[in-house]
Amino acid sequence: MASPDNVGCQTPLTSSSAGFLLEHQAERYQRMFALYRHFGLQSNIIVAASYSHRDLSIGHVVRQYPQLGMIHFDRLSEEKKHQNEHLEFVDLSIEDEEARGLGSVIERYRGMWFEEASTDSKPPWKLIVINARHVLFVFDHYITDGRGAVAFHESLLDALNSIDEQPDSISSIVPVSIDQPLEDDPTERCTTRFSLLWTIYNAVRFHVLRFLYGGADLFFHDATYPKREFVYSKPSRDLHSPVTRLESLRLDATTMQKCLQACRKNNTSFTSLLHTLTKVGLAVDIYPNARFSWSQTAIDMRRELQTCRSSLEQSRAMTNASSAMWSFDRLGPFRQAGTVSELAAKGSDYPVDAGLVWTLAARHKADLAYDLSSGKTSAQGFQALKLIGEHQEDFASKLLPGLSLVSRNAFSVSNLGVFCPRPEGPSASPDARWKVCGMEFSGGAILGGVGPELVINAAGVLDGACVIHAAYQQGVLREDVVKTLMVGIEGRLKAMIE
Repeated sequence: MASPDNVGCQTPLTSSSAGFLLEHQAERYQRMFALYRHFGLQSNIIVAASYSHRDLSIGHVVRQYPQLGMIHFDRLSEEKKHQNEHLEFVDLSIEDEEARGLGSVIERYRGMWFEEASTDSKPPWKLIVINARHVLFVFDHYITDGRGAVAFHESLLDALNSIDEQPDSISSIVPVSIDQPLEDDPTERCTTRFSLLWTIYNAVRFHVLRFLYGGADLFFHDATYPKREFVYSKPSRDLHSPVTRLESLRLDATTMQKCLQACRKNNTSFTSLLHTLTKVGLAVDIYPNARFSWSQTAIDMRRELQTCRSSLEQSRAMTNASSAMWSFDRLGPFRQAGTVSELAAKGSDYPVDAGLVWTLAARHKADLAYDLSSGKTSAQGFQALKLIGEHQEDFASKLLPGLSLVSRNAFSVSNLGVFCPRPEGPSASPDARWKVCGMEFSGGAILGGVGPELVINAAGVLDGACVIHAAYQQGVLREDVVKTLMVGIEGRLKAMIE
């Protein structure tokens, strides 16, 4: 048996020549998200950061230092096509920036679809620099997940703080090398043993739940979308690709400070509180007759993978290592938490039983902790792709129906947590000139009937604001549903902490 020091590692690659082509077998999750691209199921993922410096702007640095414009994508064109397709500068009016922040720009780039992989493809990611201080990293999910995009911004922050602001000479030639070892498929490096029995049990559970609960018993029972056949040779991507709509909520630094203090006092986390308030809002304000719900909470699996990298390198691994814990709940307690008002005397527009909400949120956090320690749901679900065949046709015929079974009528919550404003890596220094003062995260809506009808993403910076984006497919949900939900989340949250 391989030791943890070298498990799954392949020989690092370096090159002294001007360029080289690196090929390796696609990982299972890369195959899955390549299928998303092929059928037009989800456009992209966006993780944005706002950078600040006492003297300079990002635009100035990117133009001055060509090293920061170096790109690497997996099939380099012999004709050198599209090598400048990775960077774009956008000027946003001050009024728009103050009114919606980056929300309007994020929604604009939600419609960016990347091409199928080929030797002359454009890179499946793009950088957009807005008003010379905001950097949007827009990428195909094939490349990495939200945590991997955070690693990109951490590395960019390291790079900004490690370069000399006034070098004697700037070189436009950058030596290229890949000195990080390639690792085996993440699903093969999971430390939790895979259980076929668990997979069978989980499939049976969802079939039973759909037999017991149907129609108005579930959230999003009124979602409308045409049925679609998934034939790999006939993707029909242009005809059926989802258009993402976005509703956003910004919690300022003071609100977040009070919220996190209250979370610690009540033995829960912001992720669990957001998940709970979402379920309360849906049960009370949108679907008052619903009886049962299942939902996803995203979990980063990097800590559960065997690796030959250091802990810092592993936390910044640019791969797809995200799984989810499923929550199954009867909605009676959640409806009670949103209708029994112990705060009515304070003038809250949104009734809330704060004590019950905190109890439900603490239970959710305990479930997350148990799942992480036992590998019950997240680790098993993460490895379930092992049961899919080796060909993309197998993924289309087996995976997509399975995703539809478990994801319809559900919502998903993914929180990237707090970003440290100053570097933590090699360039860590209390005198760092560059820092990150804002962070936003948004995944594109997944095609109706395949993924969750509602995708909620959150991100923030330490001691700063938190931004929550709720994405849904245009035309699938009523236009007022998500807006009403987000207003209710904000109202109940503020009533609980004030």
